[in-house]
Amino acid sequence: MSASRFFFAYLRSDRLWIVLLGALLFIPYLGGVHLFDWDEINFAECAREMLVSGRFLQVQIGFEPFWEKPPLFFWLQAVSMSLFGVDAFAARLPNALAGIATLLLVYELGFRLRDRLFARLWVLAWLGSVLPHFYFRSGIIDPWFNFWIFSALWVYFRSQQMPGYVGGVLGRLSPNAQAILGGLLLGVAVLTKGPVAGLIAALTLTVYVLYWKGRRPCLSIPRTAVFGVAAVLASASWFLVDMALHGPWLTTEFIKYQYRLFSTPDAGHGGFPGYHVVVLLLGCFPASVFALSAFRHNKDRSAAGCSINSGGRRMEALSEDDKIFLTEDFRRWMLALFWVVLVLFSIVRSKIVHYSSLAYFPVTFLAAYVLHGYLRSRKPLSLWQTALLAVLAVFILAGAVLLPYAGMHMDWFLAHFKPSDAFAVEAMQAGVAWSLWDYLPALVFGVLVFAGIVWARRARWRAALIVLFGGTALFVQLGLYFFVGKIEHYSQRAAIEFCESKAGEPVYLAPLYHKSYAHWFYGRVPDDWPAEAKDPSYLLRGALDRDAFFIVKADHLHLAEREHPDLELLYKKNGFVFFKRRAQSENHSEPGPD
Repeated sequence: MSASRFFFAYLRSDRLWIVLLGALLFIPYLGGVHLFDWDEINFAECAREMLVSGRFLQVQIGFEPFWEKPPLFFWLQAVSMSLFGVDAFAARLPNALAGIATLLLVYELGFRLRDRLFARLWVLAWLGSVLPHFYFRSGIIDPWFNFWIFSALWVYFRSQQMPGYVGGVLGRLSPNAQAILGGLLLGVAVLTKGPVAGLIAALTLTVYVLYWKGRRPCLSIPRTAVFGVAAVLASASWFLVDMALHGPWLTTEFIKYQYRLFSTPDAGHGGFPGYHVVVLLLGCFPASVFALSAFRHNKDRSAAGCSINSGGRRMEALSEDDKIFLTEDFRRWMLALFWVVLVLFSIVRSKIVHYSSLAYFPVTFLAAYVLHGYLRSRKPLSLWQTALLAVLAVFILAGAVLLPYAGMHMDWFLAHFKPSDAFAVEAMQAGVAWSLWDYLPALVFGVLVFAGIVWARRARWRAALIVLFGGTALFVQLGLYFFVGKIEHYSQRAAIEFCESKAGEPVYLAPLYHKSYAHWFYGRVPDDWPAEAKDPSYLLRGALDRDAFFIVKADHLHLAEREHPDLELLYKKNGFVFFKRRAQSENHSEPGPD
């Protein structure tokens, strides 16, 4: 093939367009809003401190060892920051790249398991569902963590169920080499967030085996052992290095933290037992509604065999029967993964939206599975799915309408739904500019999504899927532009701007009576602070060599004034109160804002 023919053939490749579309949807405006306290700022600060201190093998916060997370994600952020600067864009860019990688991964899997249509539907379900789309615009760990876990499970699945298939990149590896690669990927997941990756993989495998109800599952025990050993060795690598350099203390504290995370609710992150059911049903709209049909028992030919290569032959291509077998068996894997994630994180007492984000993979796969059947059969959308789509769309639409309405009628909102704490009341009275343009996301969502539902009911599937999933993706993009910055303005911007105003100055910064990482990252705290300056009690009572500034939420104002009468109140803004304690030799005053 000539170079020009190869170039134009590549231009027609779905994979190229997936990369371009992913970059268009996930990268622009990444730095348009400050990072959010806690998680986004916490993780970005770990990466910043690696760059400042040059200590890349030990995670730090406040330039002290931080035992809650392993280092891999912070390495990615540190590389990004070294290229693009220490800011929100660089902190979030790794997850935008994770989004592109995820779309390519699910396309490849869909293509290998079934066909090009299935692959496109899986990508569409990812891009056109609310939370799966949104979380690639964040600076949290989970997008890469989930990518590694799912990649590991896929490679393991392929080593077991497709040992003779030589198609694709993995086809060049022997089944045992594939099992080793899968284990290494699982180890990378552990180094990204922690041992819950191994727990999820082990539970998924167990549930899959139990699903066969006494029949022999299609698993090679020696190959499974190879997978497990590779995972353990990769997982242990960083911990062994850290113990050799710094002793066992950090690893011990890390293990204690993981247990505490499962057994006790994190501060402010409790919830009801069905929390993640609601999150996945609403957050994965509209894919979640289609996925529900795939939970029903399906009698298929996959029960009769053990793998597509029981005869030991090597295959360049898969037959239609092979693909039916693989798709149905992979559906079992996805159901196992879904239930493991849902049950596990429903048991965990801390309830946070992104804890169940690994379930986005099975939810979108199952949605593609159902939609593939609809497009092949040309049947109209079932009545119950039509009704459920409409009900969930109304809930989302109501939120998109009420948010700008409340913003433009804050006095009415506070009169009817006044929060109980002073911080929230004052924060909601921030001078955030809302306009009629802020109803645009709701308008786009309502028109396109309900048009898609109507067309799906009439079996006009291609048009229905484009406007339903495309409309939801556009809604997420518009919501990011119109809403997220305003929410950040209410919740934290006054504190962030205060920290930014002190960056580079020879001063001390600290939050008082609440937990925050904003002063470290946005105050650009150097690594040469004396150890005692990291203790708020010293900053409040000790002999200071420079001015100390404190950030207090409005609901603790009276407590701060009563316990620390020597603090000088600088000003109040949007629910935050800013204080100063002077260095002993300093007498000049600090002006407030204009």
